[in-house]
Amino acid sequence: MESDRLDSKTNADDLGPTIAAMAMPIGGTILVGIRERPAPITVTGVAQPARTIDRAVETGQKCGVSVEAEAVGVGEVAVVVCAVPQVTGRIVSTPDDGSCGELAPRTFP
Repeated sequence: MESDRLDSKTNADDLGPTIAAMAMPIGGTILVGIRERPAPITVTGVAQPARTIDRAVETGQKCGVSVEAEAVGVGEVAVVVCAVPQVTGRIVSTPDDGSCGELAPRTFP
């Protein structure tokens, strides 16, 4: 399911590197509450959608990216959809506290 414009995470613990990498070339969408491995892809949902939204937006702010996030019901669980905008004219850098990981632009074939 992962591509240059779509990624999924089981939780919001490690969104920084994905936000930074996704924002620079074209932007994209991160789905939080989806497990890809081991196969098959599973909708796990998030236990606290409001907290997950806050973490996604705060992580984006630390990376200098205006991430928008909302909870969407999928069956009986909530998945958080994070819209990462394209950032042009500058490099998306990471804060000193490491919360956005290392600068890691995505490369395309």
